[in-house]
Amino acid sequence: MHNIQDEYLTTPQYAKLTHQSIRTCERQRMDGTGPKFIRLGRKILYLRKDVDTWLESRKFENTAEAKAAGI
Repeated sequence: MHNIQDEYLTTPQYAKLTHQSIRTCERQRMDGTGPKFIRLGRKILYLRKDVDTWLESRKFENTAEAKAAGI
């Protein structure tokens, strides 16, 4: 049985899932502000569970809470 948490996403798939541009995803990868990623030669992949964990870490009750977290 396939588990969505074990799914690998390409950069365009990750961008679509998070409603960001591909360029934003690339910038996050360069500056370390995005989720963990896997590099296989020139190919970049994101494990879905790492993206979900990263998204969960960016969940806040209000904007003051987000600002305090530096986001």
